[in-house]
This record gives sequence, structure tokens and C-alpha cells, in this order.
Amino acid sequence: MTQPPQYPGTPEPPEEQGATPPPLPPAYGAPQPPPPPYGAPQQPPAYGAPQQPPTYGAPQQPPAYGAPQQPPPYGNPYGGSAFPTGPAGNGANQPSKGLAIAALVLSFLACTFVAGLVSIALAIVVLVRGKDGRNHGKGLAVAAIIVSIVMMAVSALGIVGLVVLAEEQSIDNLETGQCINADELTDADSKSIGLIDKVSCSEEHDGEVVATSEITTEQAGSASSGIDCSALVDPDLLDTLNPDGFAIYGLTQDTSPEVGDAVACVAVRIDGSKLTERLG
Repeated sequence: MTQPPQYPGTPEPPEEQGATPPPLPPAYGAPQPPPPPYGAPQQPPAYGAPQQPPTYGAPQQPPAYGAPQQPPPYGNPYGGSAFPTGPAGNGANQPSKGLAIAALVLSFLACTFVAGLVSIALAIVVLVRGKDGRNHGKGLAVAAIIVSIVMMAVSALGIVGLVVLAEEQSIDNLETGQCINADELTDADSKSIGLIDKVSCSEEHDGEVVATSEITTEQAGSASSGIDCSALVDPDLLDTLNPDGFAIYGLTQDTSPEVGDAVACVAVRIDGSKLTERLG
């Protein structure tokens, strides 16, 4: 018996009664059934049917040759900062100002001179580093130099003033005929006196220098019990001083003077009252 010709898409007749033939793949070029509506259950493809690749979106067209490129979206796609971090930025490449701050702090301690010199040295280092175009703390460094110079100048003037004051207070600088004030000067039991203030003899004062000399060997040996000034004072002046009203003390710079040290003989009233004119 002659079989009719088979056409694409025509199923084969079953060979045996009751047997279900396997589904045939769709013919090439045959229309595909539309996809099921959204939410409808999906039917699994027939066994042996070709699988459709998933669609991930429309294909991207490459830009035409020579067309301007679009800038990337705002922000850094790698998670970094979108701002510059070079010398002009505010990133990690900014130089530290710690050296300039240290110089400024030390400048306020420049009264010790050593701190002032260190402060100026650090400030100069900061200014030299600024030649790379970055700000290493130039303003702080300049301020440190100025403050250091001012503080050291004030300290130098203070030291000079103390030296001058010490010279003025020194018994070595007292001269015969000067009138002075000093705490404990009129106290016979006191072993030392306070700061010496030279005043005019027309003003009220504690005592008057009636003689000056250098300590001899004999005087140095008995200095602990007091220096005898009777041999040093002008005899004419000594005659005018009533022994019951006046006392003459030999003052030295040190409590244990040595031979050659200066001694100043000062006449004071025994009752501690003030003098108002020159003696003699």
C-alpha cells in the first residue's frame, strides 16, 4: 500500500493502535504561540523543543566613530572620593601643620632662651618646606618667630634690670655720705638686712654710710661677732655722734666675709627713729 508523502509539521501516524507518539519539534519558520499573560501559569516546553535564550534587555549600540563621549555619572564608581586629593585639595596629601604648632607653643616659653631658639629653628624648617607650594603652616611659623623674638627681648631686658638692681643693692657699691633705707637695719639683733634703697639725706632715712673700707685679716677673723668701725670713721664725725644715741654697724655682702671684701659702716639711731638730715 502506498503511503502519502509527508509534509513538514505533519505528525506521523501511530504505528500501533493506542500508542502516543512523541511530540515533534516545530517546523523551522513556523509562528510561535504568544507568551502567556502576566501572572498566568507557565507551561513547560514540550520535550525536545528548542530553548529560547533569556532576554537581558535591549542590545546596546556602540557609539559612532568620532562622536563625543558622554561623561561618567557624578561620583566615583569605585567608591572613592569624587574630590581631588592633590596639593590643591583637602585630602590625605595635605601637609601636617604639627611642626608649626610646636614652634608656636615653644615661642611662648622663649623666656628660657633655649625654647625660643628651638621655636625659631622649627619655624624656619616650616618656611623652607613651604617651597614645595603647599601650606605647611606658614602663618603659624611667622607668628612663632615674632613671639619668640619678643619674649627673648623681654627676658633679656628683665635680666639686665635684675643685674642693675643687684648692683644697686650690693654693699660693695655703697659710698661714704650716702643715706639708705633697709628693713632690719636699725635692729641690733638682726643678722641680715633687707633690700637697700638709696635715698636723699633730706628725706627720712634709716641710716647714713659714714665710712667704707676693705676687710683686713683681723676683721675677717672677728666678723662673726661684728666688725669694729671705730677706726674707720672720720674722728671729727665720730665726735659728733653721741654713743648713747647712735650705733655704727659694719655691713658686708656675705655673712662670712673674706679678706679684701668691702665693708660699709652705717650710723643709725639706737631707738630706731628716722634720720632727717646728714650727720656731722
